[in-house]
Amino acid sequence: MLTKEAIIATTHRDSEGDKLALEALYSLVDGIRSSYIPIWDEHDPRKPPLGRIASAEVRERNDGEYEVFAILEIFDGSEPDRYSGEREHIREKPLDVGQIVVSPDRTFMSKEDLDDINVLAKLLGTSPIESVKKAMDPLSILQLTAAFVAGGVASGFLGKLGSDAADALKEKIKRIMRRAEERTSERVFRLVLQLEKDGYSIEADIFITNPTDEDIDSLFSSGLSETDKQIPKLMNFGKQLSKLTFEYKDNNLQLKFGVRKDCVPVIIKVEDTQNETKP
Repeated sequence: MLTKEAIIATTHRDSEGDKLALEALYSLVDGIRSSYIPIWDEHDPRKPPLGRIASAEVRERNDGEYEVFAILEIFDGSEPDRYSGEREHIREKPLDVGQIVVSPDRTFMSKEDLDDINVLAKLLGTSPIESVKKAMDPLSILQLTAAFVAGGVASGFLGKLGSDAADALKEKIKRIMRRAEERTSERVFRLVLQLEKDGYSIEADIFITNPTDEDIDSLFSSGLSETDKQIPKLMNFGKQLSKLTFEYKDNNLQLKFGVRKDCVPVIIKVEDTQNETKP
C-alpha cells in the first residue's frame, strides 16, 4: 500500500457554508482510531474503495482554526491476502431487525422532494436522515437502509409494510427519481441491507443508476427475492467480508465486488463460492 498524508477536515466554513465544530473533529478522530474509514472515489458507492484512512489526529492551525491530519493508505495491489483481524471498517449505523429508514442526500431539497420523502419516512415509521457527502460532481442518491435476517428480505419488506404501503412506497420513490431527471448529475437509487446469519453480519449494497419506473418495480418484486437466493450463499464464502455491492440492471442482480473488513476490495466469482474458496 502507498501511504499519504492529508488534511481531511477543518473547522473552516466550506464552499457550501457548512462549518464543523471542534467536537466533531475529535469525534471523527475517535472513529478513525477504532475503525478503518474507506476512501471512495468522489463518494461514489458504486466503485470499490481506493484505500482507507488508517490514523488521524486533531491539530491547531496557525490561523487559530483546527484540522484533522490523517494518514491514508492507498491500495496498489500489495495488500495482504487475508484480513488480519485488527480493525473493521466503519459501516452504516446498525438498525433493529425489521427497521427501514430513508436517507436522501442534499440534492433532494425542493419542497416536492421533501414532501415525498417525509411521506416515505411516515410509511416506514421513521424520520428521514440526511446523507451528507461532499464531492466535485455529486451524485443524486436516494437511499433506503433496512435490517433483516439473511434470506428474509422480500418477506421482511412485505411484513413491515403490507402490500398497500409497499405499493405507495414504490410510487413515492418513482416520483422522486423521475423529478431528479431534471438535474445534471447521475441519479442513483441505493438499497443498503444489513443482514445477519448465524451470528455473522454483512452489508449488501444494491444500486440502480438512473432508474426507470420499471426498474423500481422490478427491484421490489423479483429483485428482493433474488437477494434472498444469492446473499446467504455468498455469506458462506468467508467471514472476512464486510460488504457486497450489487448493480441491479435489466431485471438482473449482478455482484460487482466485495469489501473485506479491512476495506480491501475483492472480486468474487460464482465458481469460487461453489468451491467454497475463502478470501
